[in-house]
Amino acid sequence: MSGRYNQRLERKIATDFNGGEELHILTQDAKGKRILNLRLYREAPSQDGHTGYTKKGFYLYRDEAIQLRDALNDLLADGAFDTNDTREIPETLEG
Repeated sequence: MSGRYNQRLERKIATDFNGGEELHILTQDAKGKRILNLRLYREAPSQDGHTGYTKKGFYLYRDEAIQLRDALNDLLADGAFDTNDTREIPETLEG
């Protein structure tokens, strides 16, 4: 994958929660920098037959990608994904 944005697919992650879709981790040139592009790729056709990239996704600069990595590491280390966690989610999230 390349082109005018010098886009490169770095990794693919199968997503069980979003059946028929993969998370694609790409890097590309934008606004004079190299950025991270996280996109959902539909492998299974939608109701209208669409396959390929969905509208779901976002871009991050390097420092933002580092913050995302650190936040995910913290969540994993703190047990945020443990199935025994029964804390209620408040109506409004604080962040």
